[in-house]
Amino acid sequence: RYHKAKLIIMIRHPIKWFQSFYNFRVREYYPRTMPETHTMTKKCFKGMQGVCADRANFHDFLWRLGKTDGMIAAMTLPWKEALKIPENKLLSLVRKKPQLYPSKTAIFIAHTEQLARNVNDTRLSQFTSDVQSFLGLKHAISDVHHISPTKFSQKNKQVRENIEKRVINICDEDHVIIRKKLLDISQRASEWIRTYFLASPDVVVSSKEYFLE
Repeated sequence: RYHKAKLIIMIRHPIKWFQSFYNFRVREYYPRTMPETHTMTKKCFKGMQGVCADRANFHDFLWRLGKTDGMIAAMTLPWKEALKIPENKLLSLVRKKPQLYPSKTAIFIAHTEQLARNVNDTRLSQFTSDVQSFLGLKHAISDVHHISPTKFSQKNKQVRENIEKRVINICDEDHVIIRKKLLDISQRASEWIRTYFLASPDVVVSSKEYFLE
């Protein structure tokens, strides 16, 4: 139905994604509490507010767009071993075939850090130019604005302090278990995206050399 639609997909390193999403939920759902991060290494369950390691498997969701026959996204094997298996044999190793949504939809994929003006103005300029070309816009994109998704700004000082005490720094030792899990996921996702997803003629990426770093 939407075969002429174009998708822009932004991805982020799973570790940074998890910390950001977790802290967003901490602020958004106060005074309710979030679970300890070491309990969030698998699929989400009630009380996690959608934050769990399973949702950091971005390659699982990208695979369902039908741009590649690669089944590595659904594998439980170590990613280096999975890459050695021919794609046509991987299907038999998957417990349950994921639902696919194959189409000729054009996809523009980018990393969130490509939007950071304080990192590299030239790269941001290239990004906006590539988006303009991808969408077929006649006019240049003037600027990229950052908008916080938080519903409200807490004015009560005590409440703000209580909230900030619950915010996590994922580099702390308390979060080593979830960090290791997310690092493994990031390796899988990176390898699959590089090897299969970017090989699709329907997929466009800006500043490919930087994206692959």
